[in-house]
Amino acid sequence: MSSKIVQTVSHLGWDYEEYYMKSTFGGKISPSLLNLKHLRYFDLSNNDFGGIQIPKFLGSMKSLRYLNLSGAGFGGMVPHELGNLSNLHCLNLNGAIIINMLRIYIGFLVLLC
Repeated sequence: MSSKIVQTVSHLGWDYEEYYMKSTFGGKISPSLLNLKHLRYFDLSNNDFGGIQIPKFLGSMKSLRYLNLSGAGFGGMVPHELGNLSNLHCLNLNGAIIINMLRIYIGFLVLLC
């Protein structure tokens, strides 16, 4: 996180941890997203999905051109269904996966753009 942002948050009297927790998404990702037939750009980066697996149904979102899951706190294996995204131009999985429930982040870069 940029030190300038942390300084700004601190200057405003906000607790950075509280600010972060209130500004992130988490929980289950609904398959109702499949109703967005023309969605091309999907960015779930820098959220906290608490180690849940990347949803397999994302591989059915045929119109996606850009999928960013970096720093999103997913766990488990990257589902092979993402290989079905034939229109995908960019896939960012940088730091997207958490191993076990120990919440140890993998320090590798997976950026296909």
